[in-house]
Amino acid sequence: MQEFTYRDLIERTKYAIKSNNRDLVCETHGAACMARELGAISFDQYFKINAVLIRCYLNGGAHRKEKALKQIEKTEW
Repeated sequence: MQEFTYRDLIERTKYAIKSNNRDLVCETHGAACMARELGAISFDQYFKINAVLIRCYLNGGAHRKEKALKQIEKTEW
C-alpha cells in the first residue's frame, strides 16, 4: 500500500508541475502532507515530494516550472 501511495503522489506531482497550475500543486502538497500524517509514506518520501512542490515550484520565482522539472529529473524516486 505504501509503495502504491508514493507512486501515485509522484505522478500527481509531475502532472501538477507540467500543468503549471498552482491549485493542483497546493492540492498535491496537501495530499502528501496527509499521507505523511497517516503513515502512508515515509518522511524521506515526503521530503522528496515537498522539495519539488515547495522549494522549486512555489518558491522558485519566475522560472519555477523549469526549476521544478529539473528537480524532478534529478530526484531518485
